[in-house]
Amino acid sequence: MVRDRDILMNSYTEENKKIEYFEDLVDLIIVNVYLSPDRSKLVVETNHGIYAWMAWGECCASAYFESCERFENLKGQKVWRVQESEWNKTENDETVTETVFYTISGPKGSAQIEFRLDHNGNYGGYPESCLVPKDISKYKKLC
Repeated sequence: MVRDRDILMNSYTEENKKIEYFEDLVDLIIVNVYLSPDRSKLVVETNHGIYAWMAWGECCASAYFESCERFENLKGQKVWRVQESEWNKTENDETVTETVFYTISGPKGSAQIEFRLDHNGNYGGYPESCLVPKDISKYKKLC
């Protein structure tokens, strides 16, 4: 359960280890996962704290978490491994869409995050760690 005192916490564990990449979740236990209504932020509550990532895109790129599936497989489970796929690029007319998948595995199965980046071919983006949003009451609870 998200507690008010945790809301403004930056992406750091109690041991002051920075949580920057999804791979940094290895050995932490997933408590809850939330996705913002516009799919721009992902919040992960663990046994060591609450961490957040925002979909960051350069000035002319649209970045978002397209889907986050099967997180019920990780609720209460220790993260064993995080795998990042190769980026897949598709082009049509004047738009380039790049997609990458993050598979997070634990003892009872895995979850998958699909991150997308739409742009004109000249810009980039990625999931970037960020401050935990102050109010996540409208976020979709994924597990």
